Amino acid sequence: MYDGLLFRTRAQAANSNRRIALDLRLADRLEAKGIRAYRYDAVERNVDLATEGGLSESCGRPLINCNLFGSQFIRKVVRISRELVAYEAQHGRSDHIASLTIRAPRDLLDPEEADTALLDAQGNAPLRNLRRVHCITGDLIQRALEYMEKCGWLKPLVIARHADPMDGGAAFDWHAHVTVDIHPECSAKIAQYLYRKFGRDRIWISSEEEPGVRRDLVATGCYAPAKLANRGFEDVSDEHLREFFEQSAGLRRIDIAGPVRAARDAERPLRASKVAASSPEAELAAIEAAADEMLDSIGPDEILSPEKTGSDAVAGLSGDAADGNTNPTPRLVRCHFAYIGLSLRWVARVSNYAGWDDLLSRYDLASDVVHAKKLAARAAHLLYLNPASPESYTDESFDFESLAEWEPLRDGRRRSGPAPAGETEDNQARSATDAAA
Repeated sequence: MYDGLLFRTRAQAANSNRRIALDLRLADRLEAKGIRAYRYDAVERNVDLATEGGLSESCGRPLINCNLFGSQFIRKVVRISRELVAYEAQHGRSDHIASLTIRAPRDLLDPEEADTALLDAQGNAPLRNLRRVHCITGDLIQRALEYMEKCGWLKPLVIARHADPMDGGAAFDWHAHVTVDIHPECSAKIAQYLYRKFGRDRIWISSEEEPGVRRDLVATGCYAPAKLANRGFEDVSDEHLREFFEQSAGLRRIDIAGPVRAARDAERPLRASKVAASSPEAELAAIEAAADEMLDSIGPDEILSPEKTGSDAVAGLSGDAADGNTNPTPRLVRCHFAYIGLSLRWVARVSNYAGWDDLLSRYDLASDVVHAKKLAARAAHLLYLNPASPESYTDESFDFESLAEWEPLRDGRRRSGPAPAGETEDNQARSATDAAA
């Protein structure tokens, strides 16, 4: 069944390329403001191992880990969408999924700053207060959800936190989208409690505003955050961009909660105990065995609106201590899955690529070439049987991005030299999710 991963559609490729283009524009804007947005200056390239360097694609300079980059944030949404699919498969589909939109109370005060008001007259968060509004309101929402869950009124499932720029980023409409499974007789109690705690005009509850509408769990939980991955923050002006970056760095934008989080916590020890896969074929087989349903699931970029369907690293600022890598020596970053064109390949990601012969003179890639050729032969056979590559209006990119969980991190035994300046140990161990972009 995992043959479905071997090709992507033109729509999927276009969506991925759009996210990358938005991220690169944002990165260039950040760099112009003196903020380090690239890990180092060396350009990386995906080199196809099956054709022994015959195919390759430039990946540009690698971005820092930052929750503002859509090509990175979409992976988090993707992982959560798979967890929701698995949760629904285990517990059955609920007829009582609801969406809560919660804004900070208009009289929100900062307890650490002599009870200073944090919102402006319009109920928005001035840029200088964005981080405090995010943290304080997030805590209020968490406590409210815990109380309502304890009362048996609902089960919280997903919490997504958004900040929409107003006036070019001078202020932000901060709000949270909370996906819950409500007790069918408790909608009015939930509404009364939240109206009293946050204010009537600061709350929107789907079960009250759209009674009788059946909502889909995955769509409700992931629709809004998936759209965030495609915005690029071009609606934040250059004047406010640097402070917006500093206020936003490291803030959590989406989380699972309640029984979905409990299921993740229970699964984590089982995953840790599994023996690492030894080849791309083994990894794909593991994916098939563990997550068949993801091959047919809807893609995050094209999730229909719910009513129509059933910790990030803080990036540092540029400076003497954050100089980019200027060493022109070719370096193998890792071997991983990546799409070249529309086909999934096992590739070598190389910085300062100087040709296939040069790469082989530095690293032993014999076993990876064998694996890559097996994968390419399988794809060629599938294409021979189905010469028309299926097209789709959906972006099912998370099918591929899920491969990250089985990525063999092999740079340790191949690397022949030290890591470039400015690259941390954490960056060296980054998984193949970069390839999903």
